Amino acid sequence: MTIHHMISTMPNVRQLTLSHRYLPKLQHMLAIKEKAGWIRCGDVYSCYNVHCIDISIDTYVTIYTSISGVLFSTSDREQEYAFQALKHNDLTRIKFLPNAVGSLISLLDTTDARLKVHSMWRYSFYDQKDKLAELFLRNGFQEEHLHPDFFVGFKGKDANIIHDIEFSASDNSSMNIVIDTDFMQLCDSFKLYLVDSNFGFQSSDVFEIKNLIGREKRD
Repeated sequence: MTIHHMISTMPNVRQLTLSHRYLPKLQHMLAIKEKAGWIRCGDVYSCYNVHCIDISIDTYVTIYTSISGVLFSTSDREQEYAFQALKHNDLTRIKFLPNAVGSLISLLDTTDARLKVHSMWRYSFYDQKDKLAELFLRNGFQEEHLHPDFFVGFKGKDANIIHDIEFSASDNSSMNIVIDTDFMQLCDSFKLYLVDSNFGFQSSDVFEIKNLIGREKRD
């Protein structure tokens, strides 16, 4: 029998006890958790003839962002320019909206959040996911702003952003906020925040999202 038992949750730290009657099975479970970023809090111990081990993981708010309408202009001219730049693998030609970048960086810095990207731009980086991170770094973001799983993977053959987002949930996320310009019916563990595509991400959006985070922590 397998038991996953949450023993406590402190601010920014999630703690868990893994337990199983069969030690090799427990070690297999532990290896999977360690791959996801969990660390051991001690050695394996026995409790009522069951093998147990305590593990923990540092958590933070995860911000999912689109690109067009949030960080990049939606004008046909700018979109075509970006398409041609991507086609020729020339990331230096793609410039995000400076005010939008500054506002999103401010949100990440003041909340210690980490960034993931679910934009349809991912399809242009399908075989070179590190290039998408490079594009963000070239536009002012730092390595520490990016989530270890920065590139939201594709779930299935159909282009369904909702499935991609929901299946990308990470153990180290204390809260998931999705920034986009279009409404999506996401499950309860994700909070959708809509941005006006005419202006991109602004300082007023930072204020609203920080309030959203504060309310969630109080609840």
